[in-house]
Amino acid sequence: MKINKKRFFVEMFNYWCGRLGIPYIPSREDNRQTCHACIVENGKEMLYTKDLNKWSNAILIGSVFHEINHIQNKLPYDTKEEQIICEYIAENYAIVMLKLYYPKLLKIYCSHYKKRLKTEWWCEKYPLHKIAFEKIKEFKSK
Repeated sequence: MKINKKRFFVEMFNYWCGRLGIPYIPSREDNRQTCHACIVENGKEMLYTKDLNKWSNAILIGSVFHEINHIQNKLPYDTKEEQIICEYIAENYAIVMLKLYYPKLLKIYCSHYKKRLKTEWWCEKYPLHKIAFEKIKEFKSK
């Protein structure tokens, strides 16, 4: 049985929040989103894009961990420097969690972002993520 990616993403988010002791956070689709998901209102809601179906489970699970780390690190981030640091921390957290719980998916996840960092449109659209992700050793091309 094939599960809907949106449902998969939300269920994984809820599962890992529960497992990590984070109180339930409502989630909903928001088509204004241009990335996989984001945490809004200081961690009170998770918004996800309608386009989740186009990403692999590796990307979705890594994104779950990334967003959870933003909750753990107490949003909001007020300056660009804080945003870059927090994106770096959240992405490293996602990598650590993938290594621990989904090691077979880690290579797919890292490959995805290595490609993104070489893509001009992505780097222009997400300049803060670009700066943060360039510092992550798993995303560096060899």
